[in-house]
Amino acid sequence: MVNMFHFSTTASYQIISLVLLLIASIVFVCIKVKIHHFSFRRLFAGIDIKDLLMMSIITIVYIGLSSVNYGDRLKQGHWFGDIESKTLTITLAKPVELSQINYYLGLSSGVIDVSVETEAKQKFNLSKVDTNESMPKVFTWVNVNLLGSAKVTKVFFQISKPIVELKQIAIIDSNKNYIRDYKVSSTPYDRRDDLSGLTSPEVPEHFQMNSLWHSTAVWDEVYYATTAFQLINFLPPYVYVHPPLGMLLIGLGILVFGMNPFGWRFLPLLSGIFILPLIYIFTKKISKSRIAASIASILLCFDFMHYVICRMASIDSIVTLFIFVEYFFLYLYLQSKIEKNNWQDSFRYLFAAGVMFAFGISIKWSALFSLLPVLAILIYAEFILDRIRVEFINKIFVIIISFIIIPLIIYALSYLPNYMISQETSFISFIVDMQEKIINYHTRDVLVQHSSSTSKWWTWPFDIRPFTIYSYGNNLKKTFSTVLLMGNPAIWWFSILAFFIFIINQLKNFISYRNINYGMLFILIAVLSQYLPYAFFKRGSFIYYFYTVTPFLFMIIAFVLAELWHGTERSLKVFVIFYLSLVIFLFVAFFPILAAIEVPKNYITGFLLWYKTWTLL
Repeated sequence: MVNMFHFSTTASYQIISLVLLLIASIVFVCIKVKIHHFSFRRLFAGIDIKDLLMMSIITIVYIGLSSVNYGDRLKQGHWFGDIESKTLTITLAKPVELSQINYYLGLSSGVIDVSVETEAKQKFNLSKVDTNESMPKVFTWVNVNLLGSAKVTKVFFQISKPIVELKQIAIIDSNKNYIRDYKVSSTPYDRRDDLSGLTSPEVPEHFQMNSLWHSTAVWDEVYYATTAFQLINFLPPYVYVHPPLGMLLIGLGILVFGMNPFGWRFLPLLSGIFILPLIYIFTKKISKSRIAASIASILLCFDFMHYVICRMASIDSIVTLFIFVEYFFLYLYLQSKIEKNNWQDSFRYLFAAGVMFAFGISIKWSALFSLLPVLAILIYAEFILDRIRVEFINKIFVIIISFIIIPLIIYALSYLPNYMISQETSFISFIVDMQEKIINYHTRDVLVQHSSSTSKWWTWPFDIRPFTIYSYGNNLKKTFSTVLLMGNPAIWWFSILAFFIFIINQLKNFISYRNINYGMLFILIAVLSQYLPYAFFKRGSFIYYFYTVTPFLFMIIAFVLAELWHGTERSLKVFVIFYLSLVIFLFVAFFPILAAIEVPKNYITGFLLWYKTWTLL
């Protein structure tokens, strides 16, 4: 580990100046907007006991569903293969005919050889694993199968190229019994090694290939979870193509629960849980309808994309939460201006929106898409709604501080762990260099990468090309365990129709100048602002980019369905009930390929494979 507390004089002055400027900016805004008058009660105005009950039920259902095949909390030891030829030796209590040797890799970038010695003193090389492949082998089980009937007395793990870290070992005999009667030794000896923890007293959970979702870093978890672990331990990170705050937040779960799937998936899941009551509150504030709020929450709860992306170490679920909360506060600012409240009341919400924006862009640049609606709403609220220039200078200062100064400082300070392991003397220069790397990756490097899972932005609501992030097939049993990123067809397909119905209704209201709901127009702006920028992307895009749009789109569906529900014809209520039942039915039907449940291959190909473009296996 590097000396993370050593800074050059230049860097020290820069960091201290940024921190002091951040504190001064926050204090200035808090004084100007009289933040001590901020009322949380107003945030939940209009929410009664029935709403709390409905929010609780939906959230509890989601938590229960999310706990299925969520992730293990592995109890692990440590063996650091940081020297070439360093060897871990397993000496069995008696010669045993083995069928499988399994080992769990930690943070690794080297090459490891696995070999055995038989009762006849013959040595056989079984496998050579390079952990530094295009998809690094880190925090994953590796299975080595043994053929033949020779009885084994010793198992060797030898480092061909450092560094390889082993965290757990599971040896299985020819009768499928778990073996733990052996001695473990390391040559040379290293006091950092925890050899006793390498062997679990009980059979380790989910070390077999058909259940690696529970115990292994899958898909982008290889990068995000590993980078989170590296950042909190001040090690050189894998990922530099996104700002680091999202990975640092994932690291909080790792600090609390350990470097295991439960730990690295905790904060993304928490984001997915928090957004459920938030979408209920937001929808209720705009529509004044409990039905609309309930529908929006139900749609989000049973959407495939929300379920899957929030159960893995992904920064998309975290940034979506901050984007959603930013728009929520921005709406409260607009509503306060419409109600002609004093300027401090309005700007408290604007300040909160700015802070959420700061956290959002420090996680992923897609949060920048909200700048255009922020600018449009500020112009409308301050120059059209509020024609009396009250405290104009103070307002300008608060806006600049909230959406420029504070976001830039928080963004910069999020790079502090990265800087601590660099050799740069200037903190500011380091940040600028990192931004150049991000820009080069997204505008140049990623353009040469090809993936069969890329899709055009306009195809996303049609669910044309789902993204497979985990798949395992058992040819003997003819079963499959798989996980896909896709939308619930009943929701996403209907959203296209609902979107146009919504626009037509709003146009009618606007033309006739009656029943104009500025909140609904606000959500329309949010959908377009978060979605349309992808139309200008030259790089390959993926269906999960659409996730940041879905909470707002589901609110639009809820507005349309609530209007049907409140109609005079009973058949409209029947339709809404039928539709929500269909949403839940499809969630149940597709649940195995959302939660990595092993099911017969015929079930997937016979019932779930609706289109040739759907690669479900």
